[in-house]
Amino acid sequence: MSDGDLSSRPVRRPSRNCWFVVLTIALSGPLLLSIAWEIHELRSKAAWRRFCSEATERGVKLDWKVPSAPEIPADQNFAAIPLFADRATEVRAGSAASDPLAFPKSGQPKDDLLITDPDAYFIECRRALTEAGLLTFSSQTDEPPGDILRALARFEPELRQLREARSRPRCQFPIFWGKKTIEFPHLSVVNSIAILLKLRVVCALAVGDSGAATEDLRDGLRLYRGLRDDPALISSMVRLALVSQLRTAVQFGVMKRRWTDAELREIGDDFGNVNVLADQADGLKTEAGFITTTGEKYRALSAWELPRLDWLSEAVLSLGDAWCYDTEVVQLGALIQARERIDAEHLLFAPDGTEPLLKMNERAQAYFAGGVRLAKVGRTMNERAAFLQTQLSHLQVVCALESWRLRHGEYPAKLPEVVPEFIEALPHDVIGGGPLHYRRREDGTFLLYSVGLNGRDDGGRADPDPALTGTRPQRDWVWGAPLK
Repeated sequence: MSDGDLSSRPVRRPSRNCWFVVLTIALSGPLLLSIAWEIHELRSKAAWRRFCSEATERGVKLDWKVPSAPEIPADQNFAAIPLFADRATEVRAGSAASDPLAFPKSGQPKDDLLITDPDAYFIECRRALTEAGLLTFSSQTDEPPGDILRALARFEPELRQLREARSRPRCQFPIFWGKKTIEFPHLSVVNSIAILLKLRVVCALAVGDSGAATEDLRDGLRLYRGLRDDPALISSMVRLALVSQLRTAVQFGVMKRRWTDAELREIGDDFGNVNVLADQADGLKTEAGFITTTGEKYRALSAWELPRLDWLSEAVLSLGDAWCYDTEVVQLGALIQARERIDAEHLLFAPDGTEPLLKMNERAQAYFAGGVRLAKVGRTMNERAAFLQTQLSHLQVVCALESWRLRHGEYPAKLPEVVPEFIEALPHDVIGGGPLHYRRREDGTFLLYSVGLNGRDDGGRADPDPALTGTRPQRDWVWGAPLK
């Protein structure tokens, strides 16, 4: 037999000790993985507790108490009108909340068109209402604003409820927190009201009825104040959207010079008292408590009670709570950092290009789908709030400028001349806190602007700054300039 003849050599079989080692590894592997995961879960929970403790020491409220059913007498509760109360009744009965003000939101022109080409805006609105069946071609006239008002008259009974309840001193909307879901049945109705009121105001102004427009503004502002105590970030977003719609309507009336001096003074005072930065800060603060409270409720559910997720999320969650704790720490950190950019008391916002965005991945959004739908917060939401606060400051000043023009026939040469007769004090830039920038042009018009997110005075240029990647990339925030 030659040395190369391997086939004739005896085969070495694994010893019993070798099989024992292999079997031990095979059996101990899952056990080791389970131990490692348990350790990771303990570390994640400890990190979550440390984070919550530090956040509480900094004044962050991490518990979210849902108000009980309103105990306010109905004749004192603004939210007790049938327009809202019936939605709550539907939810209690196990149905989805309906929207009696269902309005064709698709096909509506953008607000910029209202400022740049009002005639085209009203024509587009009338077309959208006609396609939705709210208008017929035969009933249309050569005045689109009047046609639109007639089409919206079908919503008058519901909107009249707002006006009749406007004097009620208190407001508390019912909120429903079930085992897996939380519902704000009034918010969809509020969104529809905001669109309807804006359209009614601009159409009333277009036909010369500033009195009717003023009444609709009062209804909208009363609704805004009623929503102030509504918890959760989504409620804050709805409030800001409502104020933005009303502000656009007022801007149209100012640019078309449709307001009287008394109306201008009332509008300036009312919008000067709106603090959207405080709304944003409150929404961020409340959302932090909502996340922790929702997390605790979901961790208490059994695997069979959890909402259906994608297979990877279900696999991770089935192993324990570590992923949930890790996700909460990331979310809360982003919320707190975003909150600290806002000085609501002094109406200031500190932009920072490195500020993190809270962008929930699909698994995290699915995990919290039973609660408030988490939106992008941080830089994007803060920028929008800062921009809207600047617009409201401009609106307050422009109302004073228009009152000055009605008195003197022209705009003042210097902005401080309107103080204190037409405005008690001038607001400042939200970015940096400097004075607003004003210049009367040679043609008798004026330029009013504030410093934008880049933090510098670009001379009133509203064109986008290539260095800015935020949601409001203009160099300066200019009154009357279309949003680019």
